[in-house]
Amino acid sequence: MSDILDGLGRTSAFGALGLVLMAVAFLVLDLVTPGKLGAIVVDPEPHPAVWVTASCNVAVAAIVAASIA
Repeated sequence: MSDILDGLGRTSAFGALGLVLMAVAFLVLDLVTPGKLGAIVVDPEPHPAVWVTASCNVAVAAIVAASIA
């Protein structure tokens, strides 16, 4: 039973860390892109910055998932 709780705790910690890293990646991208990235992402007109943001989120998620395994 303690192994299950340990595993759930570690998974929760990595999940929280992943969310924090995704937020940091978004803020860094916001600093290096012209304009306000939040406004660009929700704009109905397609923009390449959306693909960059999505790629960063997928990369962070893959790193966190590999760390859990």
